[in-house]
Amino acid sequence: MTLDLYFSGLSLRKIARSVSDHFNVDINCSTIDTWIQKYIPFISGYLNALTPQLFNPWHADEFFVRMKGSQHQGRYKGLAFLWNVMEKETRFFLASKVSENRDASGAIAALQLAIKNAHGNLLNAINTDAHSSQRSGFKDASES
Repeated sequence: MTLDLYFSGLSLRKIARSVSDHFNVDINCSTIDTWIQKYIPFISGYLNALTPQLFNPWHADEFFVRMKGSQHQGRYKGLAFLWNVMEKETRFFLASKVSENRDASGAIAALQLAIKNAHGNLLNAINTDAHSSQRSGFKDASES
């Protein structure tokens, strides 16, 4: 339960308070942190071993995110781009990649990671918005 609350975004103190309120058990925040450090590698290994059942099409898009140290000036000052690829029907998250530029290389890196994470499931179609970096980048990545 504590790991579920942690992944839901609660702080360690709020998790400890929730466990105390519901189960009348006092747990220190450091104990919860120890559990997180101990069990996250097991959970991560299990999740990485799963083979997703994917269908087509995949959906890809880029988002603006704030990034410390971004070299951009002008309208993109302090921004980077987060490229996400998701299988549309099951909403299985295939890849997420950050790039400093909104260009084909960011799109290529995201799609190549998605293909790797798809465990052999072939891509037949991908939905994107009309930005040229996606069209050219995803076309180049799917041909390689």
